[in-house]
Amino acid sequence: PPDPEGGHPQGVSIQLERRHLEARGEILHGPSWLKRIELHHAFSRYQHGEYEASGALGLEFGLLTHNSLILTRLNPTGDLQNGAIGLWYEYRNYAAGGLNFTPASEESAGAMFAYQEWVWGPWALNGALRFDARRVEPREERDSRTVGNIRTRTFSGLSGGFTGQLRAGESMAVGATMMRTFRAPGIEELFSEGPHLAAYAYEVGNGELESERGSGLELFAEFRHTGGHLHLAVFRNHIDGFIFPKNSGARSLRRADLFLYQMVGERVLMHGAEAAFDWHLARHWKTAGTVSFVRGHLADRDDEPLPRLPPLQGRLGLTWEPTAEFNGSVSVRAAADQERAGEFEAPTDGYAVLDLSGQYIRHWGGQLHTFSLMLENATGAVYRKHLNRVKEILPEPGRNLRLLHRMYF
Repeated sequence: PPDPEGGHPQGVSIQLERRHLEARGEILHGPSWLKRIELHHAFSRYQHGEYEASGALGLEFGLLTHNSLILTRLNPTGDLQNGAIGLWYEYRNYAAGGLNFTPASEESAGAMFAYQEWVWGPWALNGALRFDARRVEPREERDSRTVGNIRTRTFSGLSGGFTGQLRAGESMAVGATMMRTFRAPGIEELFSEGPHLAAYAYEVGNGELESERGSGLELFAEFRHTGGHLHLAVFRNHIDGFIFPKNSGARSLRRADLFLYQMVGERVLMHGAEAAFDWHLARHWKTAGTVSFVRGHLADRDDEPLPRLPPLQGRLGLTWEPTAEFNGSVSVRAAADQERAGEFEAPTDGYAVLDLSGQYIRHWGGQLHTFSLMLENATGAVYRKHLNRVKEILPEPGRNLRLLHRMYF
């Protein structure tokens, strides 16, 4: 989008190319305790360039990614159900050009994990455990005035969770989840150094970042009826070293028109609630909706609000389904004002947006076809989302009409 007050009055053009290949397989034969082994590998090649109106290259980077997964699913044994053991691996190769000074780097990550469910009468328990390790290696080690010491970094840690659920009859269940989380920073969070023109930011990594380590508790309740379903949950999370891009309030020395965002790791407290429901109103009518709320603050900064958190928001829809082949829906997306803005962050007004859609399903030639027509923001409302960095320059899209045809074979 154009910025008449900044350095891009005619906007920024993005040229990108992505090639993606996936392979999946299953091994169905084995010992009695083995249900199946799932194999998955994905390769992605992504190139991205951002150009100013003059044709000058502002940022360019390329990324090669390999992802591999081996997942062993176990057969039920007594009260034990849905057990799984797996291995995961990822390799990323990053290179940059133009005014992007992020060093060429390689990143390797791997994980071992296990999951198991246990059901006994009205009780259902499940647990998971995962070990992660990551190595981020720049091709050249050096000191940067903004990023710090660019060097090889290694990280490892455990994460896991445990859920207990009690069913009170056929229509109600209550439960709690306790979790421990681990996340290691990657290439961009550690070593980034360059303009991100499309977001009007100069993004800088932090070579001294440590891994995120957190703990959390969630309480939930579910209500089921022949007419519908209701889910309620509240949560509280404490995270040490929460990684996010923080607006420094200063302009970059390399690009005076761009604010400098630097990655930081802060101690954060977050809590919130969410709800979701669906209900059949009549023979051909049903309604569904969601609502969510989250609040976070920086624990070591006098409870300063955490930047870029969404406000109270939700969606409410009404669907008419006269036949199994056709349905039509009207829905409203809405958000409240977000006045708890972080440092150097502007508040955002609330909004309500109307969406319309219809779908037709038909079997032709032995294949399943779906035709979907969607009109988003039907009234052309002018609204801004709090998480959008360019919201002060450009609002969210106006009316958007999409026709989509899917064929399943």
